[in-house]
Amino acid sequence: EVMTKFKFGTDDLTAINVYRTPELVSALRNLMHNAFRFAEKKVMAQIASDPNHIILFIEDDGPGFSSNVLSRLGEPYVHQQDGGKKGNMGLGVFIAKTLLEDLGGKVSFENGEKGGALVTIRLPKKAKEIFRNL
Repeated sequence: EVMTKFKFGTDDLTAINVYRTPELVSALRNLMHNAFRFAEKKVMAQIASDPNHIILFIEDDGPGFSSNVLSRLGEPYVHQQDGGKKGNMGLGVFIAKTLLEDLGGKVSFENGEKGGALVTIRLPKKAKEIFRNL
């Protein structure tokens, strides 16, 4: 099994093992691909935790989601066109959302406070097929 270790902050002395399952890798690849495609200069990925979840944030500095797209994200074949950039991101986002939900996760999409797109993924720590040592 292939895994990656993450350590949360300086107070948390326990590293967790995140197993790179095909579902998790595919979902994150699709979401990161869209962030890089629509970003102007920067894509940022962060990881955090609360008592019950591992939370992943993927943010870019692109045009953000148009209101018409934002209301339909998670459906297949949604098209985004802003700032001269065009792309079909619906199928990849649909697949990513479905895979993450099958793992017990929740995915939300919004525009960042300073523009750009923000995707938040909340995965339950009890998802033992992904997380170990929690």
